[in-house]
Amino acid sequence: MAHLFRRSPAFDVRGCAALLVSLAGVACTPEKAPADPPSDTGGSEDGSDVVVADYALTLKPLLPPNQPDLFAIAAEVQLEISQGGEVLGPFSLAELAAGGGQLAEALPALDGAVLTLRALDADGNLVSVGRSAPVTAQTGPQEVSIFMGRSRSVGWLDPVPSATGSERPVHAGGLVALGGGVFQLYGGTLRVSTSGSSPGEDADDGIWQLDLNDVNGGLLFSRVADMVSTGTGSGGGARAAHTVTRLVGDHPDAGLLLIAGGATDYFDSPNATRQAAIYDPVALAVVAELEMGSPLFQHIATVDANDRVVLSGGGTSRSDTSVNQIAGNTRIYIYDPTAREFESIGVSDEPYLFHGAAARRDGSVLLCGGAPFDAPGDAYDAEDYAGSGCGVLTVSGEYVPRSESGIQLPVPMIHPAMLTLSDGSVVLAGGLSPAEADGDVSYFAEARVWSLAPGASDWTVVGTLGLGRGLATVVEVGADEVLIVGGVTRLEQPGFPDGELAVSCVERLNVRTGVSRFVPASVLSVADEAGYTCGPTQVDGGLRSAASSVMVALDPSDTSVLMVGGLSDGPPANSGVSLYFPDR
Repeated sequence: MAHLFRRSPAFDVRGCAALLVSLAGVACTPEKAPADPPSDTGGSEDGSDVVVADYALTLKPLLPPNQPDLFAIAAEVQLEISQGGEVLGPFSLAELAAGGGQLAEALPALDGAVLTLRALDADGNLVSVGRSAPVTAQTGPQEVSIFMGRSRSVGWLDPVPSATGSERPVHAGGLVALGGGVFQLYGGTLRVSTSGSSPGEDADDGIWQLDLNDVNGGLLFSRVADMVSTGTGSGGGARAAHTVTRLVGDHPDAGLLLIAGGATDYFDSPNATRQAAIYDPVALAVVAELEMGSPLFQHIATVDANDRVVLSGGGTSRSDTSVNQIAGNTRIYIYDPTAREFESIGVSDEPYLFHGAAARRDGSVLLCGGAPFDAPGDAYDAEDYAGSGCGVLTVSGEYVPRSESGIQLPVPMIHPAMLTLSDGSVVLAGGLSPAEADGDVSYFAEARVWSLAPGASDWTVVGTLGLGRGLATVVEVGADEVLIVGGVTRLEQPGFPDGELAVSCVERLNVRTGVSRFVPASVLSVADEAGYTCGPTQVDGGLRSAASSVMVALDPSDTSVLMVGGLSDGPPANSGVSLYFPDR
């Protein structure tokens, strides 16, 4: 597979530094420093030993192929160095934007430093941004590649590969960000089947990694390990419709992953698994094997305010395996990372599929909307209307039914996009509401966005999306701002997009101001960005192609967002990989 990124003209950077035990700065003269490592040390004024370092860096920006030459429109380029908790710069490279020149006279020796390049336009607006992997430089020449892209836009990367190197459609896998530009994809399936079909066992059995610093690897997902076995079916570790959740908090397992549930295909209820595992994504090894009380797939994982992982909704195995239908899950599983144990809580409501979930600041978890089953264990009835009630899992582990919680969605919805912001408020950004169309029940996208304040029970309208959608994915990208990715404008059946109703549009919404703007894949100026639009039939909006239920992962290092796969307009699933570049 040909690699998609392209190279931009390189920048030469030379530094001279003194590395002291006391970390105090010492002046040096680059042109007089020896080319080879010095054979002895000198002393500083405070008596500390000094090692003089002389190095030359060549910074090589790499750009997504769908974006223009970002440096051709830049009035100034800046370099910032982050090292040991301190930030140096920004150093202006305005002359480099015009074709070359040397940088600073006395940069420090680099030891695990992260270099940030920013290009600004004539008005001081950020044009593009990129960050390097940790760099160590004390003597001699060194090349540092930095993957950059237009800020507040989407760059397209190589599609997800298969074991043979061809494109691999993928849906319902687990995507996590490890930080520093490293992402991992766990399993997923290529099928977009319907309930009632025979089990396909088409899920992938691998763990795949993308390192945005590994330019020699082509900025491409590569297989790094086998998935943890599900213990069911003939697919071994093949798994889809599972959850992969990074554990947080103050405990020994912080930073590890909880892989829970899943099956060997999206609708493969006979092979749904009750197994879970604690997985080390760096060592690529299972740390602990766990088991839930019953098989579980198509569920939602939510991290509550006490760092527990709440698994809700979804389906479990049916006793009748002659048809591949879903039985509603009637339990909530709470994983306590400090004890490495699951607690099982019974749900007194009808089981729900396609609901939304969000953690609240008081430790409770909201479980809202979704499509009800007629009774526990029954298959889903496509004629059922969506629900508007919100059940509540309290901090003490009790379930408050939807009829008693006092919290209702503004309208009945399936696939509501819910997200807890850093300020504790819950955002509800669209969803799909039922209505009759030509005598049948269809589900139409909602464009309004609501917010639920901490401790409140009533939702407040805070804005309107430029394009109503459900089956969208939402992630927080800054103070008061969320990114809405993909989705559908209408569904005939609750689980899947059909026809041309999936969308490629990405929006960035400011919850405080209510202003929403479409995020482009490629624009030249800030003015072009403000005027960019995206419609429901646009083939290549922010995403390279239309998709819903897109997997997203936010890199905590710089708030870039990786967007992978999802459901396309028709089988198979989507294979696209895109990256949202931050604005700082």
